[in-house]
Formats: sequence, C-alpha cells, structure tokens
Amino acid sequence: MKNPYKIAAAMAFLAATMTASEPGGMHDFFELLRDHAGLTQHDMNVALPAGKAVAINLSHHEKDEIAVAGAGRIRVPLHFFVDSFRQMPSMQRGQQLITRPFSDPPQLKDLDTMTLPAEDLRAFAGCRPGMCDVKLSAAMMAQLGAGARATAGAGLTEIFRKLIFEYVTRYLANGNRAMMIYADKPEPVESSAAFLRLVKESDWLRQEARPLYDCLQSFSGRPCPEVDSFFFWSIASFGFKPVFSVTHVMTHRTARQGRPWMFIAFKQIYADHYLDASLGLAVLGAESGDAATWVFYVNRTRIDALGGWLGPLKRSVMEDKSRVQMRQNLSGLKNSLEMKFATGARYHSGG
Repeated sequence: MKNPYKIAAAMAFLAATMTASEPGGMHDFFELLRDHAGLTQHDMNVALPAGKAVAINLSHHEKDEIAVAGAGRIRVPLHFFVDSFRQMPSMQRGQQLITRPFSDPPQLKDLDTMTLPAEDLRAFAGCRPGMCDVKLSAAMMAQLGAGARATAGAGLTEIFRKLIFEYVTRYLANGNRAMMIYADKPEPVESSAAFLRLVKESDWLRQEARPLYDCLQSFSGRPCPEVDSFFFWSIASFGFKPVFSVTHVMTHRTARQGRPWMFIAFKQIYADHYLDASLGLAVLGAESGDAATWVFYVNRTRIDALGGWLGPLKRSVMEDKSRVQMRQNLSGLKNSLEMKFATGARYHSGG
C-alpha cells in the first residue's frame, strides 16, 4: 500500500511548483485560462511564459457555431496595449484587410472608403427575401433592388453605405432590438437572437465582468454603467469572399490583486456574408511591474455555411483554420506591439 503521507507531500510540492511558476503574480489570470479555456499546465507554465501563443477549440451547443480560444504574453505595459488598441482591433477573426473607426457619433462620411466587390453589386438586382447572395434585411433588398434598376456601380455603393449608416444609427438609438433580421435564406435569421445565444455560451463573463455581461445581454442604446464603447467597420478575408462587417466594441476596466485588468467585447452587428452572429471576448491582465500584458481571447461565431451532408467536414476544416488563425493573430499582435514599444523606447531614450 502506498504511503499516504508521501502522496500528500508530493501533491503539495506539485501545487507549490505550479503556483511558483506562474509569473508576475498572475494566479487569477491562470485560473481563468484553466477554467474557461481548458489550457494545459504545460501551456500555462512553459509555452506562455516563453512567449508562445497557444490556441484551442472550445465545446459548443449549436451545430452552426465555431468556438476557439487563445492566450499569449506580450512584453508591453497594459497602458501601451490599450493606447494602441483603437488603431488595431486585430484580435478579430479572419485576416483584416481594412479597418476603419466610426466617429462618435457615427457619420455617413465614415464609410466613404468602403467598397463592395463587383459580384455583390451585381447580386443586388436579383435579391429577394429567401434568395440573395448578400446578407441583407428584406427592406434593404427592396431599396437596393430598386437602386440596381435605376443605377449601378458607384450609385449602388452609395445606397449601401447610406443603408448601413442608417442601420448603425437605429442600433445606437434602440439597442439589441434594432439588430438586423437577415432575409437572404428561406428561413430568416434574427441576428439579435443568434447573438444572445453566443452570450449565453459565454456565461463565465457574468462572474468575471458583470457590467460588460449585462451590457451585452440587454444593450438598449443608452450608455452602460462602467462600460465604454466605440464602433468600427472592416473588410476581412474569410472563406471564399471578403466580408464587410460592423462591430460594436465594449470595454470594461477593473483591477485584480491591485493590478489593472481590462475586458473587451467585440459584438458583430452586421456582416454581409457567412456570419449570422459573432462575439469576441478579450481579457487583458497586467503582470507585476507592468512588465507584460497577458491576453486571453475567445471567439464564438455562428456560420451559415455549416449545414448539409458536408457539414461535419466543413466544421472540421473551419475549426482547424480558426485555431491556426487565432494563434497567428496573437503571434502577429505580439510581434507588432513589442516592436512598436521597443522602437518608442529607443526613440525616447535617444538611442
């Protein structure tokens, strides 16, 4: 029979070793990674401290959902990360090609540089509820169809920009209940309902950052307590087509063990292809001495192309791709920010 005292001593030693190897007093952050990302002890005690980004696919309850989590350690102070954040919200899914912020409040001219592929412009003429190659509401289809019969090219782009601006304005006035009903497929999709199911899948946020969770769950258009926000639009490479999307970014600042933390939510309110809903959640924690920022990022996306008898194969491909993309995005973010920070430090020191 094994000696219980030796077993207990070994377990205590292992626990002490694990705790001691968590750098910068980031015990709370590591708990978050263990509980909500399922990262291994090797990931947290070896790979992450060494500067490697890690990524893993998460469980889900919806057959059209892809869920992935990633983490990394970036050797820049948290305040530097946050100051740079508005210019590079690049933790989003897909390969960002163009990213532009909206003014506060949004203005139509914010969309001046947004263009659509010629195939999308051609598709507007034949769009009707239940059959359209672009994700639109029924009202948008009617207006773009009428526009296609009267004009083309630049004129249609102007109509689309105006419709997106009006939609963002309605959303800001009315919140979740103004989110679009996509009518491109035979069965319409309420993007607000699809989004709220993603929030439900991210219930851990309720305990970790309740003000942000409440804002996501019940955004009414009015400012949320303890939450700041802004909007941006982007065009990203995703699947076989570029995807134009509009994102509402919400941020909540707090502190753990005397060190600053920041929670960021990326809420998709529109996408013109593939994506019925998307929610990205980032947690940033400052290491002791502000020597580094630890990043935990989760993305849950509902994709309209995972049905049919090829659905399981499509899912497997998408999960592999999303995991690789997550790791690449975090590595790219790390390299970009660390280089920018080092360059600034040399400049200010006169080097």
